[in-house]
Amino acid sequence: MLFAYFGPDSLLPLTSGLAALAGGCMLFGRTAIRLVHQCFRKSSRRFRTRSAVPPRHQIARLRRSKTDASSGGA
Repeated sequence: MLFAYFGPDSLLPLTSGLAALAGGCMLFGRTAIRLVHQCFRKSSRRFRTRSAVPPRHQIARLRRSKTDASSGGA
């Protein structure tokens, strides 16, 4: 039987790194959180597939451009 023991000497580097990360977030505040959030959003956009249906705010623009083209643009 294998017993896993995580003593303070093995966890000290991990807790030190977490404390440094938390201190950096407290030091730079909202700017650091905003930067991390933007990085995650940009990375998730790379893997997101585009929808075949355009967003609602673009549908009205597409309809206007079609009616302008059919009326001759006068």
